[in-house]
Amino acid sequence: MGRPVLASTPDAQRPEARYHDSTRHSLVRRIVIAGAAIVLASALAGWVWVALVRSNPAVRFEVTAFDTVTDTSVTIEWVVDREPGVAVECVLRARNQAGQEVGRLRVSVPSDGSPSVVVRRRLETSDRPVTGEVLSCLQAGD
Repeated sequence: MGRPVLASTPDAQRPEARYHDSTRHSLVRRIVIAGAAIVLASALAGWVWVALVRSNPAVRFEVTAFDTVTDTSVTIEWVVDREPGVAVECVLRARNQAGQEVGRLRVSVPSDGSPSVVVRRRLETSDRPVTGEVLSCLQAGD
């Protein structure tokens, strides 16, 4: 038995000639990959920027105490750290035993020369509060 005879035509020697133009597909593929890489790099840069801004805010705060004064109020004390002369607005919240919000208050902390200020406010509630918290403190106008 003999071995099959292969034709020695120019197409038989070059398999790429049997398919579409690979250089055109290669160029399109490179453009798509480059575009996707640019989009991903931009998204990553944006994510890093947001993470840096959020991790180093201009205003910091920490709750130091809260006291449920009555069945319908809680007093919250917190420290605000900010640049001297910057006015700040803080949002306070009280929750009941079930974790539901029973009071909310926006508090203005006026600007002065001090970078750190202790603030104490009474928050009226619609039900017996079990906790008081500061949700946020931002530069006034943000």
